[in-house]
Amino acid sequence: MNNTVTAERNAVVAAGLTAMMWGLPGIFVRLLPPVSPLAVTTGRLLVALIVALPILAVSDNNRLNLKVALKNPVAYALASLLGAYYFLATAAFQLAPVAEVALLLSTTPLFVLTLRRAG
Repeated sequence: MNNTVTAERNAVVAAGLTAMMWGLPGIFVRLLPPVSPLAVTTGRLLVALIVALPILAVSDNNRLNLKVALKNPVAYALASLLGAYYFLATAAFQLAPVAEVALLLSTTPLFVLTLRRAG
């Protein structure tokens, strides 16, 4: 088997895993008992914080980068936008079919590339 076939197979596997990972939060949210989107989003962000803290504790470089980011007001604006994205995606997963929401959310890179191309 040559390198091209291996690279293509790896790309297909990566694309499949990516598509599956876009849909998994929606399935998780859909299977939860009726809970407010704010509670689910808060829980998801707290889990992410708990997972990230040991990584920050181990690496001096990551700690330094975090300190720099905490002094930058743009970081707070971007974090707020990401929190709003999670909240709206959670609400969408609760209100609409999971496949449709996952498909819409996975088009985000296309919008980024389009905006980069236009700018």
